[in-house]
Amino acid sequence: YPELFAKLYEAAKDGDSAEAARLHEMVVKFGKVYANGYLPGLKCALELAGLCLGALAEPFTPLSGAEREAVADALRAVGVIQLQEK
Repeated sequence: YPELFAKLYEAAKDGDSAEAARLHEMVVKFGKVYANGYLPGLKCALELAGLCLGALAEPFTPLSGAEREAVADALRAVGVIQLQEK
């Protein structure tokens, strides 16, 4: 979600501390995608967004149901994608 980081940079560069703080909170929420490892979290997020399959090569394993739901919650929280409600 590069747009989020670009907007955060622009807000900080422009001295808009309120917007930078708001966007920083979104970055923190988005960071939860990687709580169970960078690659498994990224692949799960891409699969939830409909961009690819979540299959991983060994030694990695796909995220469990609860871990996938945590990634989905993080994506919902920042509005990266619209997912159906639980």
